[in-house]
Amino acid sequence: MEKTIKKRNVTFKVLDNHRVAGYCPNGFFTDCIQNRDWEEETFIILEKYAATDKIYLDVGAWIGPTVLFAAKLYEKIVCFEADPIALLTLEYNILINDFEHVILEKKALAAHNGKIKFGGNWEMGNSESTILVNDTSFLSEHATEGQRGTYKSRTENIVEVAATTIETTITKHTIDANRIALIKMDIEGGEYIVIPAMKDFLQTYTPNFYVSLHFGYLLDFQINEILAILFEIYNRCYTIIDEKEIEITQLEVTEKKIELLVFEKTIED
Repeated sequence: MEKTIKKRNVTFKVLDNHRVAGYCPNGFFTDCIQNRDWEEETFIILEKYAATDKIYLDVGAWIGPTVLFAAKLYEKIVCFEADPIALLTLEYNILINDFEHVILEKKALAAHNGKIKFGGNWEMGNSESTILVNDTSFLSEHATEGQRGTYKSRTENIVEVAATTIETTITKHTIDANRIALIKMDIEGGEYIVIPAMKDFLQTYTPNFYVSLHFGYLLDFQINEILAILFEIYNRCYTIIDEKEIEITQLEVTEKKIELLVFEKTIED
């Protein structure tokens, strides 16, 4: 059954079919987006960079909460999702809103074009499947302290999906990379594979970059490698606390395990 959802003065239609007893029994969009503050920081960031003449890239779109919200705020959106179960809902949600300016890439953003393994976090559709299953440390039988899931959960429910690079996507859809207002990346540890592959692209165009780091999936050295790349390219990093921007250093990110980070390239005096 279709519903109309209102979030921060933005309305859109959804098929609200993702339900979890005790968490979102009435549907994810109803219980978590409209009636609860689910990742409110993300919507604040989407609003900050909103521009009806700019482009937004959503890497890890899942069933569409950020895409559907952002569709009213940006001229064009390119979103990436590889989960075959989540894609059914995401594609339908885009369709019923007549969002012709939203481009759906039914692929994982990765370091290469072709095919890639995907999954490893319980059943498909739950928002936590990842291309990190291609990294041997994630599939290790001995989980590190704090690592989520079990060896069984990390090594089952793995499928092969289509993969694409940022450069291929930009060329395919004739995107002017200088007009990208924001890239959001939330891919359950897959950022360890994708961000190094995007280094040259980020270095060249320095789009505002919002990333969710997954300390529960990644090892310390992997987190540090990601941060080294981003702090080399960008000269400002902040997170959102109580709806306020708080600038943070690379050391603070690792010491406090701050997961939601926004990187900007600002004009230096």
